[in-house]
Amino acid sequence: SGEAAYIPLAHNHDEQLPEDLVLRELKPILESKKIRVIGQNIKFDRNILSRYGINLNSIENDTMLMSYVLNSTASRHNLDALAQHYLNYKTTTFEEVAGKGVKQITFDLVPIDKAVHYASEDADITFRLYEELKTKLAKEPILSALLEEVEIPLIKVLSDMEQAGTLVNEKILKAQSKNFSERIAKLEKEAYDLADQEFNLGSPKQLQEIFFDHLIDYHSNNNVGDHSTHEENGYYFTVTEELFTKVENFIKNQ
Repeated sequence: SGEAAYIPLAHNHDEQLPEDLVLRELKPILESKKIRVIGQNIKFDRNILSRYGINLNSIENDTMLMSYVLNSTASRHNLDALAQHYLNYKTTTFEEVAGKGVKQITFDLVPIDKAVHYASEDADITFRLYEELKTKLAKEPILSALLEEVEIPLIKVLSDMEQAGTLVNEKILKAQSKNFSERIAKLEKEAYDLADQEFNLGSPKQLQEIFFDHLIDYHSNNNVGDHSTHEENGYYFTVTEELFTKVENFIKNQ
């Protein structure tokens, strides 16, 4: 760790090596079964390299997956967050080199001296994270097995699926869409009838008003005496439970 290199390609200024020459030289290295590659969210890199005829299959590890398997809730799993959490290191952000908002430029317009620092830092921090996380995972054999036997092999599978795309049966999709629409419309009507008014089943604020304001007021206003009977209480809770079920099913069908 502590050293990294960046080969500029496709920048819109300064002299650079020809793209075809660089790819030709890198291809046997990246495809070698003797050289294992470490990356951060390496599935993304594999998808990009495949566009240029490079098959990245000798993957050693992925720091994003290492972090997720080790502790999925300790921090976010992007490089900046992992560097801060595990290395106490503040990385250079993309916005710092490319700007942000409407003034943000694409990476090919970033001056090479800035691009070198940004890209090399990414590579170096990824390797330093790998060393740190590898040590921690060595103490967790079950998690290490999960990473090595499930998560890492899945990178290639998911990458291949993303590149191949998905075939969709348009007729079945339309039929399912119609079926869902009809089910949702039926659930909405049944919920309106139970609440005795129309409301947005997808609005937390309106659901709160229905359950905690409207139904209680409606129940109170329809009692004969000062105190509701057991039957009236039972009816109120039955309506509330039925309405909750309708809302729950509505959300599941969205």
